[in-house]
Amino acid sequence: MIEILAHPAFWFIAGFILMIAEIFTLTFILLWLGIGAIISGIIAILVPSLAVQLLVFSLTSLLLLIFTRPLTRRWRKGTPNVKSGVYALIGKEGITVEEIQDGGSGTVKVGGEIWRATSEEKLIPKGTAIEVVDVEGVTLKVKSLGG
Repeated sequence: MIEILAHPAFWFIAGFILMIAEIFTLTFILLWLGIGAIISGIIAILVPSLAVQLLVFSLTSLLLLIFTRPLTRRWRKGTPNVKSGVYALIGKEGITVEEIQDGGSGTVKVGGEIWRATSEEKLIPKGTAIEVVDVEGVTLKVKSLGG
C-alpha cells in the first residue's frame, strides 16, 4: 500500500482529480491541494520517500492556501450576486393561462414555462399580460400589466 502512495502516478492522478473537483466547487481549496499533489508527484520522481512527499504536499498546499486566501476571498466578494433559479423570474413578463381569482391562485406562462401564481388584485382574467413581482417557494406573485 505504501508503494502505491509513494508512486508519482498516485500524486499526479490525485492532483488532477482535485483540480477537476475544484471546477464544481470554486472554493480555491481543492485547487491548492491539487497543485500540492502535482508538486509531490514531481518530488516522488526524485525522492522515493513517502514522508518527504507528504511533507512537500502539506507545506505546498498550506502555503498556497495561506498566501492566496485573501486574494480569492476578495475576488469572491467582488463577484455580483446574480439572481438564479425561480428568483430570476422577478420582473419578467408573461401571460395568464388560467384566471387568477382574488386571494386564490391560477397559472401563468413565463419564459415558456407554466407556473402556479397568486395575485393581490381582484381578478386577472385568462390571457392577460402579467409581471412577476415576487416569489414564495415555487409560486409566483404577479400583477396584471393591463392597467
